[in-house]
Amino acid sequence: MPSITNPFFAELVAAIEDKLEADGYKMLLCDAGQDSDKERRYLRMLEAQPGRRDHRGFAQPGD
Repeated sequence: MPSITNPFFAELVAAIEDKLEADGYKMLLCDAGQDSDKERRYLRMLEAQPGRRDHRGFAQPGD
């Protein structure tokens, strides 16, 4: 998403979070601000979390 400060994207994020929650998932939003180094740091942080992972490196529901 280009920016969560845009009301359209803020509403979209809220709708996605609601759907994920209803399906048993949690959402974590990290804003890298188009900074590729910061994005890599976020990805490393997420990949380092303990628990069962799906093929994308994110936790399965119930973890």
